[in-house]
Amino acid sequence: MPHSDSQFTQLMTQVEEGSQDAAWELIEQYGPHIHRVVRRRLNKKMRQRYDSTDFLQSVWKSFFRRPSRMAGFEHPEQLIRHLVVMARNKVVDEVRREATQARDASREEPLEWEDGPREELAAVRDTPSQIAMARECWNGIMDQLPPHGRKVVQLRITGATYVEIAESLQMNERTARRVIDRLMRSLATAPPS
Repeated sequence: MPHSDSQFTQLMTQVEEGSQDAAWELIEQYGPHIHRVVRRRLNKKMRQRYDSTDFLQSVWKSFFRRPSRMAGFEHPEQLIRHLVVMARNKVVDEVRREATQARDASREEPLEWEDGPREELAAVRDTPSQIAMARECWNGIMDQLPPHGRKVVQLRITGATYVEIAESLQMNERTARRVIDRLMRSLATAPPS
């Protein structure tokens, strides 16, 4: 169900402030619009090589990379149009890249396994319960971080460099690195669940 303009403005403000729940809500609410465009744009040959989820993730990564751009959307329709254009451009760029690469089938080699080549590789998909557990674990990790740490992690996940993070949050680059280093050490020493 689409958000009203006031709900949408509130959601975008929360996303801009770094709310993980708001970001998930945004993805869940507006992701299907991106997915539809990608599925329509991918031809049969491209579908054999790419999963539409790859493009979906790429669009969200680009979108979340620059939180300052989020303030420009006043209505859900504006966001949808923006996301649809991003998705279309990503697919078109990949189609162009594929066309200019002029792949030679003789250069591609089949995967070899110890017991010989395999015709098909089973697609590994996370179950809904695995996704829910991962999300719960992630929220637990984020809840343990101070507010500036959450923002550092959020920006790093969206692909921002340490220099970009430092500029965006007005902190020293080494401080941003330390936040991520501490998080990685705590994850490495945490007992498996």
